[in-house]
Amino acid sequence: MQSIDILQWIKALESKYDVDQWVIKNVHIWPIIRIRLYYKCMYEQTELKPATSSRAISSILKNHLNFIKASIYDKKNSGSAKKKGGALLLSNGVSYYKTSSGCYYDKFCDPVIETLKKENIHSHILTPLHEYKYPRFSQGSFIQPFLDFNKISYYRYLLTHREKDIHFRDELQQFIDEVNSVWTFKNAYTLKDILKDVYYIYSASRTFKSYLKTFKPSMAFSVCYYSANAMALNLACRELNIPSVDIQHGVQFDAHIAYGHWTKVPQTGYAALPRYFWCWSQDEADVINEWNEQLTKHHQAVITGNLWLEQWRTEAYEWLKPAPGTVERLENKRAGKFNILITLQPIFSSPKDLAILLECIKNSKPDWQWWIRLHPLMLDKKEQIKTLFSEHSTARIEVEDASSTELFTLLSKMDAHITHSSATVLEALEFGIPSIVFSPMGKALYERKINNRQMFFSNQFEDILNHLELLQEGRLKIALNHKRADGELIEEAAHCS
Repeated sequence: MQSIDILQWIKALESKYDVDQWVIKNVHIWPIIRIRLYYKCMYEQTELKPATSSRAISSILKNHLNFIKASIYDKKNSGSAKKKGGALLLSNGVSYYKTSSGCYYDKFCDPVIETLKKENIHSHILTPLHEYKYPRFSQGSFIQPFLDFNKISYYRYLLTHREKDIHFRDELQQFIDEVNSVWTFKNAYTLKDILKDVYYIYSASRTFKSYLKTFKPSMAFSVCYYSANAMALNLACRELNIPSVDIQHGVQFDAHIAYGHWTKVPQTGYAALPRYFWCWSQDEADVINEWNEQLTKHHQAVITGNLWLEQWRTEAYEWLKPAPGTVERLENKRAGKFNILITLQPIFSSPKDLAILLECIKNSKPDWQWWIRLHPLMLDKKEQIKTLFSEHSTARIEVEDASSTELFTLLSKMDAHITHSSATVLEALEFGIPSIVFSPMGKALYERKINNRQMFFSNQFEDILNHLELLQEGRLKIALNHKRADGELIEEAAHCS
């Protein structure tokens, strides 16, 4: 199944079963099932496996020593609960830009913090994962050790769970049986899989509830609301009547499992979903508005623009300038060439997924420079990607600078962009850079923009090469009518949350 087929199949299941009545621990669990099942199906048919934490004693000790080290060396930015109110932000733990001064700037949370600061709203970032990047640009807390400790509660919930307490267990089992009749998973989909997801998120919500009670924020933000931790934060916010906000971090069109086509939503909304969706443009807001008409009290879209991009464009932000030598190095490599950026994605990076790109590069013109950019979650695969592309072509290929340079600095030097379905399409459009998507998923996600001639779709390498030649010759243009949000919208969003 293609990703779009999986989405349509799950939507059909949503229509067939009374999913809006499925409740465990007073939590409507369908959002958890819907999103986790989608990614289980996606991972099942790719070579990429979900990230897992090592249980080795040596790894656990190393992680906690790194936590202690980061907390000590970055003490000035470590959290303090003395100042109450303001905003609490949950980072995704991977989206950083290293400033010229050496600080780690969160590309999604820090622009929100700077925006709220103008409204005299103070903020605090919670950072998950065992990465411990420091020095941090803003004040915050490393929280992964506490989320790890939370697993004690998670296992307690699992061990004390009684199936007879699930009043809809017969219908749920019927649902599980239907899933297994369509998918032959390596490990069959079971009730235990669902309970693991539900109880992890529920138990993590207890940890976030503790943070919310400590910091007493007036609002809480998350990046990628459909991650387990962000859903847990949303649950805790709903329980304490604190507005929760999803910060747009990528594509969120109709064909996205987490944003489009929620057909069965209880009258009180889903607690695992955010109260507000901060969107880059009207296009993304429309996706939310298509299903939340009767639910604006619980789920509402607000247009803020791409705050990270807006700050990058503002020369006043000195810390966002590229490190010395970066621009000169890029200029030297791109000079006299037609420069094409390829943005890769973790779940679509197998040799089969990349075959069309390899053919394009192999058959490309000698004056074309190919910039291969890895997603932050793929950096450990850098050497494999280098080998894969170098084995299939002698054309000019750049991976290091393409992956390490801040995206907007890189985009400003490109002539064209190709991707499976990356949200870089939207950011490229802001720079007037034409994008080509080559997957059915990309076509479904960006159908409106393709129809509006703001980008192109092609699933044949010969056609992609033809598009690139026409772009190089200036005989093919994209429509540039993407409206940027103004300051009034951003100010309004800060207050309405």
